[in-house]
Amino acid sequence: MNRYAIAGVIPHYQPIVRLSDRKVVMYECLARFINKDGVGVGPADIDHLFDDPEFLWDLLEKTIPSILTQYRGACDTSISINIDPCSLGDRFFYFFEHLFHRHPSFAKFIHFEIAERNINKAINCLAEYVTQIQRMGSQVFLDDFGTGSANIDVLQRVRFDCVKIDGQYLTGAAKTEDGMEKLELIVKLLKIYNTKIVGEHIENERILNIAKGFGIDFGQGHLFGFPRPTITDNNDTLELRSYQQ
Repeated sequence: MNRYAIAGVIPHYQPIVRLSDRKVVMYECLARFINKDGVGVGPADIDHLFDDPEFLWDLLEKTIPSILTQYRGACDTSISINIDPCSLGDRFFYFFEHLFHRHPSFAKFIHFEIAERNINKAINCLAEYVTQIQRMGSQVFLDDFGTGSANIDVLQRVRFDCVKIDGQYLTGAAKTEDGMEKLELIVKLLKIYNTKIVGEHIENERILNIAKGFGIDFGQGHLFGFPRPTITDNNDTLELRSYQQ
């Protein structure tokens, strides 16, 4: 990974809660990159790398097994991992089928979030890939619904276990009547497809009440917790080490 001028990755975890009782049901794993001086590398500085399949695989193969090994047994929640649609294919399934064979409990422990980025490039095979992941025992989410390529066309082609509504619609609903109507339409649409729904960017009680009022199942945002390099559950805290090249 150091060939990309990145010395390491510190995984951070943000809770996703069930809105009915605010119980943490999963964590999203978010990568935070550092350079050789231990200084954080901003997303804008490495944005181009996320179109590089080798970079994505270097990140995946070197960090995921370590993260899962450390996380296993720490709490009874699950973890979601972002996957670029273009990473799906023979290499992906070989990697995870072998990982799940060695650690059978991991399959139900992991949720895969299909990123909006590059989804059109993989759309013709996406339904088959998602079904194959689900057959391995994992759930599949569609991330950032309502932005770019994460739209109704994808929903018509692919059966996801859960859809995450992009945060702009949650914050917009708290600001204007037009924003409220847009969020209501999106939620009604998703319920037609009988999928669970996560609302992103729930930053305050007003947004939370709007999300609950529309029947959104789960929430993620600063109201429930910032991304942190530790996971706290049932008074136990797990410190997750960074991967460094």
